[in-house]
Amino acid sequence: MKLISILLGVLFSTTATFAQDKIVKHTGDIISCKVTEILENSIKYKYEGEELITSISFSQVDKILFSSGRIQKISEKIVIIGEEDWEKVSITNIPEEVLGLVKKGEVSGKATGAWGAASNAEKVYAKALEKLKREAAKKGAHLIFTKDLIVKDGDIMTGQWAKSMVNGVAYGYQ
Repeated sequence: MKLISILLGVLFSTTATFAQDKIVKHTGDIISCKVTEILENSIKYKYEGEELITSISFSQVDKILFSSGRIQKISEKIVIIGEEDWEKVSITNIPEEVLGLVKKGEVSGKATGAWGAASNAEKVYAKALEKLKREAAKKGAHLIFTKDLIVKDGDIMTGQWAKSMVNGVAYGYQ
């Protein structure tokens, strides 16, 4: 009987030392873990009974419910219904921001304008980004990881028009 009491005491004391934090994802999934570090774009945590540290990007996480009772909001969920939500789509070139998100497919945006001032090249670039975001929104993606960017000013002397081309990979929560 005394042995059972000792074993139960040891069992309860080891589980009590590992307080459970909860990471609430935008998908509704909950990760029970111990948060070890919050970085600029990600959260590091480990599962009970493990020493391996895992990380998750901010773009996946709604909030953290700490075992102390404190709640820390991490990011807002971006809801994309269709192409009309293109302005909500974000663009990143930081690989960690898409970790754990679901790849929706390749996207690209191209635009051409007249030669002339740098402001024209900026307008052409903005049009290419809009096309890129519209394509991602059609796929239900809220984040684009950009891969290639080409921007060329137009030149009246050679007759070349301003051109912009942006390629990337679209990502979503599910």
